Formats: sequence, structure tokens, C-alpha cells
Amino acid sequence: MLKNKILPFTASVIAYKALCDYFYINFVAELFFYDGYYVNINYFKYIETYLLIIFSAGILYAFLRNYRGPSKIILYIFYLNLIIPLISIYALEDQPRVYIYTIMLGFLLTLSLTRTRKIRLPAVSNGKLLLTVFFALMTTYVYGYLIATGGLGRINFDLSLVYETRAQYSSTANGLSSYLIPWQAYGVNNMIIALGIIFRKRFLLLLGIGLQLLLFGMIGQKSFLFAPVLVIFLSYFLKKKFIYNNIMTLLAIGFSVIKLLGFLHYKFTSDPLMGSIFIRRLLFTPAKLHYIYYEYFSEMPKMYLTHSFFSPFAENSYGMGPVEVIANQIYGRDFSPNVGIYGDAYLNFGLGGILFYSIILGVILKLLDGISLSLPKNISITIVIIPFMAMLNSALPTSLATHGILFSLFCLWILSGILKQIKPV
Repeated sequence: MLKNKILPFTASVIAYKALCDYFYINFVAELFFYDGYYVNINYFKYIETYLLIIFSAGILYAFLRNYRGPSKIILYIFYLNLIIPLISIYALEDQPRVYIYTIMLGFLLTLSLTRTRKIRLPAVSNGKLLLTVFFALMTTYVYGYLIATGGLGRINFDLSLVYETRAQYSSTANGLSSYLIPWQAYGVNNMIIALGIIFRKRFLLLLGIGLQLLLFGMIGQKSFLFAPVLVIFLSYFLKKKFIYNNIMTLLAIGFSVIKLLGFLHYKFTSDPLMGSIFIRRLLFTPAKLHYIYYEYFSEMPKMYLTHSFFSPFAENSYGMGPVEVIANQIYGRDFSPNVGIYGDAYLNFGLGGILFYSIILGVILKLLDGISLSLPKNISITIVIIPFMAMLNSALPTSLATHGILFSLFCLWILSGILKQIKPV
């Protein structure tokens, strides 16, 4: 039985990796060479990458094939959207071996930690009252602040004008709003939608969608618009036992189809926009930036978080954050080339930092699985999927705080206590 199921699983991953290689050579490196993408294939490493894929896919399958926790899906998406592109670029650009192997070791360390004993938290008494009051106060502040700073005057639902809307919002933003607005979008509003689905309350479902649409209109963040679609889709999609049990194979196929459509759209129309979004931006830009950060900070002093947590205790020798350093020193222009969890770990603490951050991620995923024991699996994953995916492009501390991972875990913890006391109708 194990053999029969592992074959399509491994085959789908190998096919996905082959497509990634093809798209990188024939689309990304060909059209976007000016952004540093190039092809310098090391054929020994190329063969090596497929051995890595077969080995890692086998480990992933063995660890997660019967696992029911929401961390299963997060790890699958990490593997497909970050680990495999990193492996592809390793051979296609002849990148350093020590870096990709440390990342692979870190990923397997995270994977192994999720299968240890779950972290259980005590249920919160009066959770329904606490959640209601907390959500009401936070929602009142967020929307009150946005309206008071001209939100209704700049409201816009035209996708072609979102950058103008975002620029207008940025000119009025403050430090507190930069934390609370993502929490509202990815935590509160998504939770309201999820509660509407759990308890079959149309009012809550429509309220959550309405609040999210209003937030998108006043800020112009496109992910705010698509978040409710993802929540509703996953809430129903993951109810199917067959789909959940074969989620890795289906994700590999689904991602392959989306990227293939983007590539074919370019071939038939000569318009690279869809391919740029779904192949370059979502797949290879995060992986490429990991190597760019590694190359720069392997020659330069590490930051040791002196640009953030440790700034009161130690001087930042660069005088700016790592994103600004890379933008200025590598690209020579002002933008935000944010790097994900492994690149950020390396620029702060070197190769050992990758393993350290991987342990932290494993503990957080254990906590998520423990909190989710009394929750429907489709609901818990919909609440945390977007904050966790921020780690593909953001530092771990930033993802935990600003992008709302810890806040989402807090919301799930309260909700789990409520569901222990209330039976959905």
C-alpha cells in the first residue's frame, strides 16, 4: 500500500521540478536576465538535484502521509514553492552546495519536530466573550483610523489603480496601523468568515467579506482581496477526504497547471505578465533572493539582528536594514527585495542560524497542530495559511509579528476553546 501511494507522490514532485527547470531556462532567465537571472548549468549538480528530490520527497511522504495536523499543508507548500526552486537554481546557476544542503537539513529538522509530541494549551474560559470584545475593539480602531485618515475618500476597487491607493494610504500610516491592519485582514476578518462557515451563519460570512472588501478598497493591498476567496475555497475543498489525503500530489499538479498556463499565455500572446507573476515572482524570485543574500553576506559581516531586536544593545555597522543594503549594493535602486526565512537566518547568524530558525519554525508548527486538535482541519489551515506563507518572502520575526502568525495562533486558541463548549448547528 505504501509503495502504491508513494509512486504517484514522488512522480508528481519530479514532474513539478522538471517543469520548474524548464520554465527557468526558457522563460525566467531568457526574459528577466537584467534582474540577475542566468543559466550556468552544472550537469553533475543537475543530476544531484533529482537525487535530492527523490530523497526529500520520500522523507516528506514517510513523515506526513497519515498526519492530520494543518502543518502538513504548510510544509507541503514550503517544499513546492521554496525548497524545489532553491534546488533548481542550485544546479541551473551552479550555486554553492553548502547553502542548499544546510537549508535542506533545516527543512528536514522542522519536519521532524512537527512529528514530536504536540504542545497543548489549556482552554480559555469565556472565550466567546473575549473574542467578541477583542474583535470589536480592534475592528473599531482599524476602520476608525482608516476613515479618519481619508480612507473613504481614496476607496478604490479598480485593480489597475491599487498602487496609487496604496501610496495614498502609506502617506498616512503609523507604526501601530502597520501591525493591526494585517492582523485585521488575515486574522479577524478571516476568522469571522470561518465562523460563518462553521456555524452556518450567513450574517457572519457576509460581514467578514464586507469588512475585507472595505479594507482592500481603502488600502489597495491585493492579497486582502483574494484572502476571503482562499478561506472559502479551502474551507470546502479540504473537507473532502480524498483531497486531503492526496493533497501533496494535487498541489504539485495544481501549481504545475497554473504555471504552465502562464507560460502558454506568453507563448501565444507574447505578453509575459501572467508568467512573470506565477512563475518568476511567486516561484523563482524568493529562491533567487536567498542566493543573492547568501553571496553578499558570506563575504560581509553578519547583522546579528542589530537592525531590529538588538539595535538598543549593539551598533548596526551598515546603518540600515538588510533589505536596504541589498537594494543599494546589489541592485543600485530603491525598492524592497525582501528575503525569506532561510536567507534572513543566514544574514543574521550564518549557517547555524538556518538550523536555529528551522527549530523555531518547527516549535511554532507544533504549537499550531496542538491548538488545532479540537478544530476542523479545513478551518485551522485557512486562518493561518497566508501569515505562514509570508515566510517565503519575509524574515521569521517579521512574519511572526507584523504578518500575524502569532496573532492567528492566538485567535485559533480562543476559537478552539469556544468549539469545545459550543456544538455547531
